[in-house]
Amino acid sequence: MMTTLVYVIQALLLVHFHSILANLLPKGVPPEYAPFYVPGENFTCLDKSATHPWSRVNDDYCDCRDGSDEPGTSACIDMKFYCENAGHKSKFIFSSFVNDKVCDCCDGSDEYLEYITCSNTCGHLAEAHKADLIRARQNVEKGHEIYKEYVARKTVELEEQARHDAEAERLRQEDEERLEREKLANPSPVEPPEQPEAETLPAPEPSSSEQPAEQLSDLDTEPHEPLEPLDDSESTEDEDPEEPSGTEEPAPPSPPPPPPKPIDYGPEQGFLMLTEPGVGCLELEDKEYVYSLCPFKDAHQRSRSAGSSSLLGSWKGWVDHPEGSETWDREAKMRLPYKEMLYDDGHSCWNGPNRSVKVRVECGPENKLLSAEEPSRCTYRFRLETPAACHHHPDTLLAHMHTEL
Repeated sequence: MMTTLVYVIQALLLVHFHSILANLLPKGVPPEYAPFYVPGENFTCLDKSATHPWSRVNDDYCDCRDGSDEPGTSACIDMKFYCENAGHKSKFIFSSFVNDKVCDCCDGSDEYLEYITCSNTCGHLAEAHKADLIRARQNVEKGHEIYKEYVARKTVELEEQARHDAEAERLRQEDEERLEREKLANPSPVEPPEQPEAETLPAPEPSSSEQPAEQLSDLDTEPHEPLEPLDDSESTEDEDPEEPSGTEEPAPPSPPPPPPKPIDYGPEQGFLMLTEPGVGCLELEDKEYVYSLCPFKDAHQRSRSAGSSSLLGSWKGWVDHPEGSETWDREAKMRLPYKEMLYDDGHSCWNGPNRSVKVRVECGPENKLLSAEEPSRCTYRFRLETPAACHHHPDTLLAHMHTEL
């Protein structure tokens, strides 16, 4: 009992010590940097470039080259101010936001000169954040349940389809073998070749000696000049010397196109969900455009005023997936990041590149586009919510979400 009481007292003293230490630290300094900022002692710049008296810390003049002597003022460029935000999440803001008459920290610590009065909103933000986390967990758990149900049903369908295809192939082979046996058992008789029909020769025309005398008398009886023999270079017919004498060889058949690259639908084929007839193409409207995503096919942007449509890109693959990973087994695919799709080689921009879009995939209970933007010219970003992205356990998914946040 006495030992427990000692531990409790030590814990309370430790908390109290940290509270005092936080109050003694210069404004804008995070707790992990406390050993470098000891009140009353000379301060050595964090880059070791110089040492200054304690009075120069946060005196609104930049003495250190790295700006570390001014963590709580806007005197040094590109410095960060630490907001403790007790009761909520701590964060850093640019030091240029300090004492700018705008409350950036929820505890108001960035406006310590009190040019304005900042209310402490950390408690309300903490409650809202907690509600967001609860809602996120509910959505992830619901999406995971939808994913499991779909995969179980789709697995049965794919197995039945595989059995059906195997049976159809077996019957086809049996038919081929049966026809081959029948052909061998009943060879067709050899038919004699057809005799060519006798040609009817035309009747000979009468010779000149048999022509009537009156016709002969009409002939020119004057002697003719002797005919000169033709030169070898002359010809009575136009002949192309380069033209081959024989029949032209037929061009070899062009090779068949390579088979299309198989699409990776996830560790358990769960992303097939996005190709079901009931899903179709997902759309999102803003003031100017209608954005359309046909998963694993293409993406478009349509003008609401002109009605014209631009191809943003066609399916390319998953971002950060190794070549050939679409053939990996389930366990290996579970380690891959099914987080971002790439659609590229869209319509070209005027004096610019071809359009392309990256689609950020997030776990959720619905199949829908959440946002669409163009962060740089002709390069687009979509956010897609789908249960197909809920293939990991909810705890794992939430841990990843918190890390990204």
